[in-house]
Amino acid sequence: MEFRNTLAMTASALLITLTGCGGGGGGGAPAEQPRAPATPTTLPIFLQSQIDKCSFVENGAPVALAGYSGTLSAVTELNCADTQFANFDEIELLSGMTALRLTNANLTSVDALQGLTQLTLLDVSNNALTDLTTISNLMSLQNLNLANNNIADLSPLTALLALTELRLSGNELLKCPDVFNLKAIIESTGTGNVIIPAQCGVSLTLRDSSVPDLVINNALEETPYDRVQFVAPYIEQNVALFVVGEDLKVQLNSAEGPRSVTFTGWFTDRENTVATFGFAGDKEYTFRELQELVGLSTALTEMDDVFEGTSNADIVYGLGGNDVIFGNSGADIIQGGKGDDIIFGHWGSINDDGSIYINTSSGETGKDIIIFNLGDGNDTVAEHEIISSDRSILKFGTGISADNIQLSRVGYDLKLSFTNSPTDSVTIYNWFFADDYTIGTIQFGAAEPVDANTWVINKGFSSANGEPIEGSSGDDTINGSDGNDVIFGNNGADIIQGGKGDDIIFGHWGSINDDGSIYINTGSGETGKDIIIFNLGDGNDTVAEHETTTADRCILKFGTGISADNIQLSRVGYDLKLSFTNSPTDSVTIYNWFFADGYTIGSLQFEGQEPLDAVTFVESKM
Repeated sequence: MEFRNTLAMTASALLITLTGCGGGGGGGAPAEQPRAPATPTTLPIFLQSQIDKCSFVENGAPVALAGYSGTLSAVTELNCADTQFANFDEIELLSGMTALRLTNANLTSVDALQGLTQLTLLDVSNNALTDLTTISNLMSLQNLNLANNNIADLSPLTALLALTELRLSGNELLKCPDVFNLKAIIESTGTGNVIIPAQCGVSLTLRDSSVPDLVINNALEETPYDRVQFVAPYIEQNVALFVVGEDLKVQLNSAEGPRSVTFTGWFTDRENTVATFGFAGDKEYTFRELQELVGLSTALTEMDDVFEGTSNADIVYGLGGNDVIFGNSGADIIQGGKGDDIIFGHWGSINDDGSIYINTSSGETGKDIIIFNLGDGNDTVAEHEIISSDRSILKFGTGISADNIQLSRVGYDLKLSFTNSPTDSVTIYNWFFADDYTIGTIQFGAAEPVDANTWVINKGFSSANGEPIEGSSGDDTINGSDGNDVIFGNNGADIIQGGKGDDIIFGHWGSINDDGSIYINTGSGETGKDIIIFNLGDGNDTVAEHETTTADRCILKFGTGISADNIQLSRVGYDLKLSFTNSPTDSVTIYNWFFADGYTIGSLQFEGQEPLDAVTFVESKM
């Protein structure tokens, strides 16, 4: 005994000495020791062979069972799927568990769960259960999923008055009167909701051939609907949900255009609701589940509305009326609907004179999607975004393709018109004022989005209302109207076709004086070789160019039916005029050709041939 006491005292003295010496003499803090690895927690016996097929939720976060080192009493959820249990030994160790999911586990009995009275959610769908006696003792249950079992007797569930949601689909042995009796009992509390199985309910089907805009007061239907069924091939992503005042609008974006049903009073009277939304493959969702999947949009009225979005990702549907919609911040989805709408990607206002003001100092965050369908009227999109990757997508619906869009410049705006719907248009405000006002991409239906600026350049645009057409500082493709256009290519290697009418085409900068004469700004050098196209029947065009650099002088390109043999040249003052023996009403005049070398064009090109030096050609013909 004395030996052991002495040894203990010696060890204590040694420990005090070591902790006081600070590792090298002199009284510093003790050296930090390596932290021991966490000791794995022993799982309940019934889970030890199911590590790969089950998971916990602890402190609100999912936790894998492999290497689990947490506290079993802190586990709030256990989720297992596609597995089989021989027993549930030690399940009582999960004393804090309030949610349990045992799906497709080949269960024939849940008697082992009788002590889990704290459960508020139990999902035992896709099993082989027949007896619900044990479940009837779980009085705290609020959410119970019994779908796809072999249940015939529902009477044990009448005691579960805390239920807010009960799923019974796929139990083919159920008798519909028993289902409706249970529904009446459970829902008598005012909070319960028994989802009627498909075999006992009445479905409203949405498909291509459905009525475009159906309105239903479900509480007044002789046999109320319990379900909305979407027909294949449509999936969840083809569906949109809208809040319209107190109503819910359910819209299927089908190949034939939007098909919708509006349930009046959805948000004020549960008698106006349906229990589920079904899709092909026996997929079924409650309203809350479908909302979490596809989002819940805000729908405006059929009147002229003004709507301000939030800083979040809003989904807005304008319906009818001439609406003004401000997306504000966030990656919004905005559909103006019918009427002449003005859609701001973020912040702005309408001035007293009706003109548009955009707050360019407050940067937008998030790429908006703006949707336009045939029949939506004449919409204006007002965007300003410095960051090109955040510029919006303009998405077109069914019936709109690149082939039936015509582009025109109206002041600084770009207008998109539709040959198959002349009463519709989309105007992009200030497109030609600065790059920041352009949109990012254009999307046709389910096709991949294309860069909007590139698409506009390749498509080409004309003027509207007889206004001059001005190109950008980039490489533009410009198509004149059938009138007498004035076209300014400005900077870049442009492709310009005046079209019919007596057009004046400037390769870059210039103006028309009050007396109708031409002025060219010779002090601002053009960059890029323009191509100017002329066809028979295009009228009497004038080309006004000035380019010091020979290599950048433009190409005059002739279409079918024009050859060197049927061109006649003449001098008119300082101008060179090209006339055509096979089309006496057509001509091309090169302004100031004989005034100075800088006013000449670079080359002429006839269909299917290489370009010819213009000066050499003229000298050989005159």
